Amino acid sequence: MKKDDFITEVVFRRFPEDNAIIALFPYEIYNGRGGINSYMHIGQHGEAEYSACVKNASLAKESEYADLKSELESLGYNLKVIKRRNYNRYLTAQEEWPELDTASKIVANIALNEINKISEHITSKCPYKAQCILEMTIKRLEDKV
Repeated sequence: MKKDDFITEVVFRRFPEDNAIIALFPYEIYNGRGGINSYMHIGQHGEAEYSACVKNASLAKESEYADLKSELESLGYNLKVIKRRNYNRYLTAQEEWPELDTASKIVANIALNEINKISEHITSKCPYKAQCILEMTIKRLEDKV
């Protein structure tokens, strides 16, 4: 099959239970729920939840994902292997789904209210307690996603 001109970024992960390899396409949104496209030898294309895969599967070594990469390339994929997704690029990819924008606004308002409530009761020399809490929370979430 002719190789695609479009470069598709992919993250390969290995599940410890059965050593199955999954190819995650972190910028290909599967649906409006935030799932992404994925591919495995068995089952082939399907939906995956990126953060669950990162939590439950380790980064695959090149020798572990070579067969799956070859299979994808035989289907025409022009792959660029990456180790993790860029969260801002993922959010940009989701802009096609306006219902996610609404959901993110709801979550942001909840977070804002909680941060303001909590920061009022914290004694600290930090002059911008709410801002510091927000920045620390974002960092923690980025590490988990």
